Amino acid sequence: MLLAVAGIVSLCLLLLWYSPGKDALGQRSYRIWSVGIGLTAVSIVVLALRIVLPEWFCVLFGNALLMIGIARLQRALEVLSDPPPPAWHHLAAAGCAWLTIIPFTLIWPSIHARVIIISIGLGGSLAFMAWRIYRIPGLWSYRSARALMMVALIGTAILVMRASFEAWGIEEKLDYYTSTTIDVASYTYYGVGPLLLTLAFLMLLNDRAFAELERQASLDPLTGIFNRRNFERQARRLLTAAAQQQHNLALLLIDADHFKSVNDQHGHQVGDEALRVIVKALQSQLRGDDLLARHGGEEFVVLLKAQDAAAACAVAERLRVAVAEAKFSNAGVLVPLRISIGVAYAGIQGDQLTQSMQQLIRRADSALYLAKREGRNRCRLAA
Repeated sequence: MLLAVAGIVSLCLLLLWYSPGKDALGQRSYRIWSVGIGLTAVSIVVLALRIVLPEWFCVLFGNALLMIGIARLQRALEVLSDPPPPAWHHLAAAGCAWLTIIPFTLIWPSIHARVIIISIGLGGSLAFMAWRIYRIPGLWSYRSARALMMVALIGTAILVMRASFEAWGIEEKLDYYTSTTIDVASYTYYGVGPLLLTLAFLMLLNDRAFAELERQASLDPLTGIFNRRNFERQARRLLTAAAQQQHNLALLLIDADHFKSVNDQHGHQVGDEALRVIVKALQSQLRGDDLLARHGGEEFVVLLKAQDAAAACAVAERLRVAVAEAKFSNAGVLVPLRISIGVAYAGIQGDQLTQSMQQLIRRADSALYLAKREGRNRCRLAA
């Protein structure tokens, strides 16, 4: 027990120096978890001091700290969702469980009743923690989250077994100083469980922070769509999949017409907003598996599946019309938005695409140049 307490206290000290997850939700979750694990450590110290302090005090005060600590651990996971649910229900559940053990401590002292109540309360809290991990969007995809869930479920199983053993009298317990087999398993989890839970939690925060950095590196900061570098990486994957699944592809190179005049007349901030409006209009006409990216400046690129060249041109025309119909104004002055599109189509021959990505971009660029030369605000198919 003392070794477990020393280990948890040491972990809390390390938590004070370690701060993973640079986003706001990660930092908030980290602070709440640190408080929860600290309360858990103090509770174990208080419960261990029942050999020198009044037993009723250690039982009530120690279990109160333990239940509040576990409730804080649950809350730390909940704040990773956006928006997080209300915070009061964890403390309310902990308070109800704690009030239940008061009569069996002060009025009708009963070790069995207290063990059953505390085991069910803590086991239920750990089960709820595991359920939250499963329910929070995006969290289940991290292996660290699944590891955290597994540690919580192991604790749930041990505590439910402990409550069952006490309720059915499988292993009789006469006083606190008699340790049954299930008690040893429970005390072992009390000592090792918080360490494993915290390790998995810190890994989870690191996984989230790393995923966020990857996401930011792959997206264009202005428009929120893929940048050119990530487009090339994703496009290679789509080209390989198209060859394997016998899907024809089309590449659309899109350029905003007369965009320099928008910046000159209205300023670069308005120009930035115009680009976001264009992207929103393009996204409204694309399917979920179509790949849209910013190719540079006011130029965009789309890679999509197309049955034939006519279908690719039809998609390009829908995009052109969507942007032309987008309503965008500055200080009450309507700012017309127009785009020109060059379309390059590639079919499947055998098990290979007829064009490489570089060839598709070159052909689409030639078609875009033709659309510009013919007067802009139009779509042209590459020869």
